[in-house]
Amino acid sequence: MTSTSLSLEKRKSKLEALRTHLAQGTRQARADEFVDDFSMDALINDLDSEA
Repeated sequence: MTSTSLSLEKRKSKLEALRTHLAQGTRQARADEFVDDFSMDALINDLDSEA
């Protein structure tokens, strides 16, 4: 695998994680389930640290 392929795989993985999270948030919002201390910045930092 080339460096470009690895980079694309990382981006694809991060994008899929974001899509999954957004879908979960949509379901929760429709059910009026909200997290009191949610931070989008914390989510982004967590996802960046996984890479």
